[in-house]
This record gives sequence, structure tokens and C-alpha cells, in this order.
Amino acid sequence: MSMNGERWLPVVGFEGRYEVSDHGRVRSVDRIAQTATGARRYRGVMLRPGTVESGHQLVVLGKGNSRLIHALVLAAFVGPRPAGHDSLHHDGNPANNRLENLRWGTRSENVRDAQRHGTYRGGQPPGRNPRAVLRDEHIPTIRKMLRDGVSYIEIGRKFGVGRSAIYLVKVGRNWSHIQEVAP
Repeated sequence: MSMNGERWLPVVGFEGRYEVSDHGRVRSVDRIAQTATGARRYRGVMLRPGTVESGHQLVVLGKGNSRLIHALVLAAFVGPRPAGHDSLHHDGNPANNRLENLRWGTRSENVRDAQRHGTYRGGQPPGRNPRAVLRDEHIPTIRKMLRDGVSYIEIGRKFGVGRSAIYLVKVGRNWSHIQEVAP
């Protein structure tokens, strides 16, 4: 335990190389490793987290081993992830990886938490996804262009989407809530 009350435990699966704290910080530890030319000393450092699109933080634990910090904290301090469970943030802030803010919970608990925090993305009204490139008002034009024989690629270029997005409009998998207006 450090002077500020921060507790450190080994990162599960990376014992002897990395530690995670109950404050949600990750560090490498001082160690000596054998190399082809002899022993090499590695000095421990605090790892700088990256942030993914969802706002969750991750660290890289050696080449090709990126891990979400909240999962490292829970695995070290609570135990392994139970089958069918997610890691939940009590306050809804995916960057708050303090142990007291985290717990394992079911997928439905995670959805309820996200709804309570106002961060739930599923079940939004159609056409209201703020990240969607296509909008409700584009769909009639796209359908008319399809009827007129314009290629998926050409339509996609016009609206800034790939041809697969146009195909999904055509077959009614996406944007099916937009009804055709009789001419």
C-alpha cells in the first residue's frame, strides 16, 4: 500500500511484469530479464492509458496485448469475470476505473445502468443515431436512384457511405421505418 492509500496488485496473467491499483492506474514493475546477451534490467514506469471511442481506457501490456483498465482492476481485486457478465461503472463514466466504481454484472444490469446514466445507445428511435451518415430525408432519394438504375457505388459516393449501406437500404434491412410515398 502506498502513502495515499492506493493498493497495488499484480495484473492477472502478467504477474511479475505489471501491477494495477485500486485507483485504476497501471504500472510496469522493476525486473531483470534474461536476454540472449545476458541479463537486462527493466525499470518500472506508470503506463499512460489510451481511450477508445466508447470512452473506456486501455493500456498496452507488451506488444499486441492491449487491455481495458476496468477489466484489469476487477480481475485483480474482485476475481475473474463470471460467465455472461460485463464490467459495470456505477457512475456511468467509462474513464473512472477506481475499484469502488466497478463491479461485475449481467448484460441486462449493464443496459439498465446505461439507461439510468443516459448513455444507452440501443433502442434509439430510428434515424436518431447521432453518428449515422444517412438521414431519414436521404432515403427516398436513394430509393429513387436505385429504381432509376444508379449503381450502389455511385449512390454511396454521393451520400458518403459504402455500397453495402446502400444495399441494406434497398433490401429493407436498414431504414425500413421510412415508408415510400406514392408518386
